[in-house]
Amino acid sequence: MAKFLRDEYLENFTVTEQILDQINDFLTERETATNLKLEQEDAGDEQLLLLNYIIRFDNRGYKPNEFSDLKKYYDQAINVERLIFTLDSTQSVSTNQLYGETHRVASCSLPLTHNKM
Repeated sequence: MAKFLRDEYLENFTVTEQILDQINDFLTERETATNLKLEQEDAGDEQLLLLNYIIRFDNRGYKPNEFSDLKKYYDQAINVERLIFTLDSTQSVSTNQLYGETHRVASCSLPLTHNKM
């Protein structure tokens, strides 16, 4: 399990809507295939994966539930600072993401970024 997020600043880098579609399609296929396998193995619902999105742009941040909403925000953006796709288990979404890690406070963190201008 990852314990930190390392940001890299990339210059002169363009992500088109076509690339966003490809990333989303790949992760949606991975989500579907994994969930089908988990269902065949009678894994609990807490094991199922959910595709989540985070976009930060123009000093604002959003966590849309649908890819279509992510694309709307992307179209509005003047400067996209961060775009994150995650596949999280249902259990993760309903525990750690809502409440944080309460047993190991030292492992809690708040990622901050600075956009070089």
